[in-house]
Amino acid sequence: RCAGVLEAVRVSRVGFPQRYEHALFVQRYGILGGHAFDSARRHQRHDLCYILVDAIVPQIWNYYHGHVPADDKGEEFAHGHLSVGLQIGATKVFLRQRAFEAIEQLRAEKLERAAIKIQASVRMFFCR
Repeated sequence: RCAGVLEAVRVSRVGFPQRYEHALFVQRYGILGGHAFDSARRHQRHDLCYILVDAIVPQIWNYYHGHVPADDKGEEFAHGHLSVGLQIGATKVFLRQRAFEAIEQLRAEKLERAAIKIQASVRMFFCR
């Protein structure tokens, strides 16, 4: 029935339904990268996608758990990418549905804050 499309959709949702090529992932979610990502981008490093994913994983974890755990040595976030539903392939980044929703929410919040800052600056300019 339906030429197997419904089954394909069900299987896709169980696995990694969202897939982005590295360049597209960096373009879309680069805003979440932080200072390390910005520095790497200025120096035109070729592993931007890996740096971006390393910056996003703690944010996803924090989004769902409220804090970023540290390992026994007190170092920064030590969980793997799969623990939050994100995996990097040779040419694509694969996201589970939950990770995709978290990243989209984080991106929307960041863009909203940026828009508010722009609006405040424009309103200040017109008031002066």
